[in-house]
Amino acid sequence: MTLDNKSFLFSNPEEQDFEKKYIEMTKIKYTERVTVGDSTLETWYYSPYPGEYANVEHLYVCPRCLKYMRKQKTLRNHLSNDNCKVVGDKVYDYDGL
Repeated sequence: MTLDNKSFLFSNPEEQDFEKKYIEMTKIKYTERVTVGDSTLETWYYSPYPGEYANVEHLYVCPRCLKYMRKQKTLRNHLSNDNCKVVGDKVYDYDGL
């Protein structure tokens, strides 16, 4: 068994066809880099971002609310607004970090 040959897991021909198309589609990595805060990461795998973000080579992610943007300028403007709220609950604190 190879990872690319999963069609035997599905008995329905439509499911097999869908799985083959999905495997082919996800072999291509569109987003090369993601920047979160001060860290820029190179992506390893396909990431299914929606619509206008799907074929962007470099995405910028707000470290506070995790909203993603196509341009660094947009992120700077977003961070300068007071509308950006931290999402989630703080579950760990170490010396004020």
